[in-house]
Amino acid sequence: MRFLIIHQLDNPSAEAMAAEAALIKTMLRDDPVVVRSDVLLSSSRLHQQMPAARLQVTQAHAPVVLDPWMDTAEYTRSFLQIDVPDHEAALAWAQQWPVSHVDSVVEVRAVGCPGGVHCVSGDIPAEVQPDTEHFMVIIHEESLLSEGTVPPQSVLDGMERYNIESVESGILLAGHGLHPSPDGTRVKFTAGKSSVIDGPFSESKELIAGYWLIQTKSKSEAIEWAKNYPFPVFNSATISVLPVVGLEHKHV
Repeated sequence: MRFLIIHQLDNPSAEAMAAEAALIKTMLRDDPVVVRSDVLLSSSRLHQQMPAARLQVTQAHAPVVLDPWMDTAEYTRSFLQIDVPDHEAALAWAQQWPVSHVDSVVEVRAVGCPGGVHCVSGDIPAEVQPDTEHFMVIIHEESLLSEGTVPPQSVLDGMERYNIESVESGILLAGHGLHPSPDGTRVKFTAGKSSVIDGPFSESKELIAGYWLIQTKSKSEAIEWAKNYPFPVFNSATISVLPVVGLEHKHV
């Protein structure tokens, strides 16, 4: 069973973000539990200097692009995908996160689109191409809460087609829907101690409903890809385009 591990920092300084990035890089490279197991499938760290972009999508109007998007409220720093037997095992893995002096949250979310759109995760091989940049495109959960989490079948079919076309063109490396946040769990690290918080979580604005990992020649090309994606939109949808650095895939 696959889970997305979302690592977030609590209002850090630039120095703290750099130190945390180095800590995670060391963990992924040197930790024997991580290196020697088949649990960790992929890891993606977000770029610290390149600003993100955000799209506001509605049914009636063309997407509104905010680029650069400088609101740093979420401070998401990295995404990891793991393969373990169940949620309890995923939580146990997340609790092994290296402790630092920076307060942080590690969120555990099961992978799988509620509407049945197939994941792009090794089922259709995709290779990282040279001279490309990598971006995480995220749809936030608040976009789906008002009308429920399952879009109409026509929308799901359009998403499926766009995913397949993007894989065939070499743009889409991975893509997953996530189980709703009430089924998720967070491990909060504060002052070197950890606590477990079960979903649902109150701040729906920055929660993730699904993501796509893409490779393009530029950020503007990534934004254009996102503008053309048939996202599930009921009233409006919030989409983030986040620059990625340190992309590592084992099986994905």
